[in-house]
Order: sequence, then structure tokens, then C-alpha cells
Amino acid sequence: MSDKAMQLLEANSTELVNKSRDGRHYKSDPSKNRFLARRDVSVLESSINYNKLNMDELFKRDVLNIAIPVRGETDNYTVNIRMTGIINNIKSQNVNIINFKVVYSAVYTAYTSNDIYISCTCPDSKYRMNYWATRNNFADSGAIENRPSRITNPNDDLGAYCKHGIAVLTQRVWLQKIIIAIENYCKWMKRNKPDLYNTLMRDKIEIEENSKDLVGDQA
Repeated sequence: MSDKAMQLLEANSTELVNKSRDGRHYKSDPSKNRFLARRDVSVLESSINYNKLNMDELFKRDVLNIAIPVRGETDNYTVNIRMTGIINNIKSQNVNIINFKVVYSAVYTAYTSNDIYISCTCPDSKYRMNYWATRNNFADSGAIENRPSRITNPNDDLGAYCKHGIAVLTQRVWLQKIIIAIENYCKWMKRNKPDLYNTLMRDKIEIEENSKDLVGDQA
């Protein structure tokens, strides 16, 4: 591993972005590295792309997988982000009303503090990044690669991930989309499927009224 390579102690979004800031520049364009090239990537923001979240997996396993479409300079790709801890973060706020503020806090805490896992469908991630992402324990399940990138990225000094992944990590409008989607799902289930909500969701995200009263009495 070269002097430019950063050994990740954590794999939260901040650590991944920081590693990419210092990534080696392209041989074909010495004025840019992948962090700078992220500006050439557009993260598509249509809400329809974020209304297909697997809410069942989120509420059963506290795992959220997000497929984020991006437009690169030459083609369109999909960046996948896997986050954990959102449901636990909602529960820890000790509320019994789920609104945008509550979900916002839970999602942003998970995104900035917990480890995240990433993959991209572009060739750069496949041939240069996925091996080191696997070694550093932030490769999403679709990006596990155990064959070393001895020629394309032998020293892990190109940054944490491809420019599309770094664009997603720094352009955070998509986070607001999933916050709204989770909030709307919770409200819809509570209003339209109260039996299922009470059975599958309530105890995972709401504090019981008597427990809340007890917390207040002890304060």
C-alpha cells in the first residue's frame, strides 16, 4: 500500500469521501482524480426511483438497500448503497409520532456515523475498486471481489471508489427522497393497514405511551 493510500478505520460516508479527496489523478487527465471527476456525474432525482425501497427488509432486518441511478459522461449506471441502523435510530428518539424530522435524524445519523456498503455497475468499480472495497469491508454484496487489482490499482491509491459512487456520497438530494419515502410508508401503513402496522412496525419505531410517561417521570 502506497503513502497515498488511506487505511480506513471506518467506512462511513465521511471516511469514504475523505479517502477519495487524496486519490491519485488519472493518467489520461492529470488535472483530475475521481473526487474531482464526480462533478461530471449527475445523480438522477426522480422520486419514482426511490419509491421501490424494500421496506420489508428495512423493518425486519434494519437494512436499507438503495439503487441510485446516475448519468456519467459516457453512459448511465446504478450506484447501490446499503445502510443499517435507521430503525434503531428512530426507536432511540423515544417518540410515538413519525414525521419528517424524526426520519431525517435517523437516516442522517445512520449515513454519517454507521458503516455503509457501496457498489456501482461501471467498469471502473469492477476492475479497479471492488477488490479494495472488499478488503476494506465496504463492498456491497454485488461488488465482492477477491481477485487483486494488481495492474489497475495495485496500491489502493485511487480513492475509495469510482467517481459515480463519490458523486452519490457527496450529492445528498437522494437522501431526502428516501427520508420522504420512509415517512410516507410509515404514515400510510398506520392509516391504511393498522393491524399490520401494530403487528410488524409499531414496537420497532414507537415508544409505548406508558414507557414515555415513565421516562418523563424520571427526568
